[in-house]
Amino acid sequence: MTLGPPVGNPLNLRPHQLGRAFGAKRGVQVTVPVEWLVDSGADIGAVRKIIGDRFDLSPIGATASPTSGGVALMLKTGLTVEFTVENEAQGLQQVQSSLPVAVKSNDAGSNIVGMNQLASVDVWLMWNPSKRRGTLLAKGSA
Repeated sequence: MTLGPPVGNPLNLRPHQLGRAFGAKRGVQVTVPVEWLVDSGADIGAVRKIIGDRFDLSPIGATASPTSGGVALMLKTGLTVEFTVENEAQGLQQVQSSLPVAVKSNDAGSNIVGMNQLASVDVWLMWNPSKRRGTLLAKGSA
């Protein structure tokens, strides 16, 4: 199993996973641990301001609208998302996506792995909210 409730909140029904974000800040490579919410309702990934501020990110001239309304989020490049998937042949493996992410203007909510990021590495999301367990399953394993 690669997914579970968030750290410190075992009753939460949404799938989370500890992973990392990579990028550069002032020319120096940076790695930041991140707790990701794998959000089947999110078309794209998003990071909270505290994560986005750790990297030199470049706006791409596009925005995303949060489903809950509010201020549009700027899409930026320069951050690579890393998360763990399960592969029958190789066991657990880390995969990465460098697609643009939305950067929140504050630290509300979660850092999100969106469906475009899962699609870019061709994985299935399998989640049982009543058991609070699930996995990201690599192509060829389903």
